[in-house]
Amino acid sequence: MAKAEDHGGCDLENSWCVHCCSPDGTHKTKEEVREGMINFTLSKEGKKTLEYFGISPPETRADAEAYVDSYMASLPAWSKK
Repeated sequence: MAKAEDHGGCDLENSWCVHCCSPDGTHKTKEEVREGMINFTLSKEGKKTLEYFGISPPETRADAEAYVDSYMASLPAWSKK
């Protein structure tokens, strides 16, 4: 995370990203983050982003859930939760 805006609550001391935090910097639940990521991967913008990185976008919600679960398991914040 390069800028304060990338950190939860725009707080450089917060090691969680803005996507895993509420605007005040408090941590969202794993379920909230997972649902947001699933919705993003299924969105037009999400599909374009995945394609940009050479990742085939999921076609179904089940595919999106599998992708997000795998991705979240690779993140330090969620790998053990």
